[in-house]
Amino acid sequence: MLIVDSVAKHDDLLNDYRTKFKAYKKSTSRLQQLIEESDKAKADLDYFQFQFDELEKATLSADEQELLEQELYALNNAGEIKRNLLGAYYLMNEGETSALIQLREAAHQLSALEKFNPEITELHQRLNSTIIELKDITAEIDTLEQRTHTNEARVEEINTRLSLIYNLQKKHRVNTTADLLAIQDDLSGKIQQAVFGDEAIEKLNIQLAADKKELEQLAAKLSANRSKIIPQIEKQVLETLAEMGMANSALKIDTSNTTELTKDGTDHVRFLFSANKGHALAEMSKVASGGELSRLMLSIKSLVAQNTALPTIIFDEIDTGVSGEVANKVGQIMEKLADNLQVITITHLPQIASKGQSHYFVYKDDEGAATNTRIKQLNQQERVLEIAKMLSGDKPGESALQNARELLAS
Repeated sequence: MLIVDSVAKHDDLLNDYRTKFKAYKKSTSRLQQLIEESDKAKADLDYFQFQFDELEKATLSADEQELLEQELYALNNAGEIKRNLLGAYYLMNEGETSALIQLREAAHQLSALEKFNPEITELHQRLNSTIIELKDITAEIDTLEQRTHTNEARVEEINTRLSLIYNLQKKHRVNTTADLLAIQDDLSGKIQQAVFGDEAIEKLNIQLAADKKELEQLAAKLSANRSKIIPQIEKQVLETLAEMGMANSALKIDTSNTTELTKDGTDHVRFLFSANKGHALAEMSKVASGGELSRLMLSIKSLVAQNTALPTIIFDEIDTGVSGEVANKVGQIMEKLADNLQVITITHLPQIASKGQSHYFVYKDDEGAATNTRIKQLNQQERVLEIAKMLSGDKPGESALQNARELLAS
C-alpha cells in the first residue's frame, strides 16, 4: 500500500482520511462503552434508585454531623457548664471580694493619686478600660448561663438524627456526611445514565453514521487514485527489471475492496509476480528467487524513492543472488538514484562498490580483550585494493588490480 500511495502522491487526502478514521475509531469505542454503561445502569436502576431515595430523604448537609455532635456534648454536660458559669459570674461580680469590686476600689485609689503623678493618670485609664471589658465578659457569662439548660427532648432528637447518619455511613462505608453527599451525587448520575443513556447512544450513532459516510467517500477517492496510478507502477517496475536482465518478468498489482474501513481505506493490495515467461503470477515472495527478489525490491524501492521526499535510502545487501553484468546494472540504478538523494548500500559486489562516491570498509578488530567492529573511509588506492579483493580474493594479482581500476574509472 505504501508503494502505491507514494506514487499516487495523495498525502493530503490520505492524512485527512487517517485523522478522521482515528477519530471515528475513538467514537466507536466510546459508543461501546456507553452501551455497556447503559446496560449495567439499567440492570442496577432499582437498586440505585432505592439508595438515592434513602439518602435524599435524609436531607443531609456537609457539616451537620459535626454540629450535632457538638450540641449533644453540650447538652449532656449542661449541669457542669451551668455550675461553672455561675461560679465564674460570682467571682467576677458577686460578693464583697468579687473581681469587679476589687478593681473598682483600685481605680478609686489611683484616681486620688493622679494629682501627684501624671503617669498614674494613664494607669487609671487603662484600669478603667479593663473594668469595662470585664463587665462585658461578665454580662456574656450571665447570658450563656441563662441559655444553658438541660433538654431531654432535644437530646433524644439529636441522638435519633445521629443514629440515622451513623447507620448510613456504616452502610456505605464512609466516615462523614460529605462522603454520603458525594455518593448521593454519584447515584444521581447513574440514574441519569440509565434514564437518558439511550439518548446519548442514539446521538452518537447518528454522528458515527455521518462520519462513516464521509470516510467512505474519502476511501473511494483513495481507491480511484490508486487504480489510476497502478498501471504506471507496473510499467516502471517492469522497465527497471528489464534493465537488470529480467525482460520476461510479469507484474500485476491486484486490488480488492473490503466493506470494513481500515487505516488505509477499503483497499487490499497484493503484488503478483512472475520472473519467467509463461509462468503463472503469484505472491512475489513465493515465486521469486533470491536474486530475482533482490532486483524486484530494488525496482520497487527506487520507484518509491523517486516519488517520496526521502533524504536517505539504505540498501542492505540488496544485490544478493546477482553477479556479472546484472550486478553492474543494479549498481547503475543505485547510482541514478543518488542524483536525488543519499544512497547507502552494504555490498560484497565489486561492480556496485565501484559506483559509490565514497567507500567505507567495515571490519572487526580483535586485538585486546574484546572484539570491536570498526569502520573507515578508504582513499583511492585503498579502494582499488578492496575492489580487487572482491574480484579475486585476499591476495589480488595485477590483473585484478587493473580490473578494479577500470571499474572505478568507468
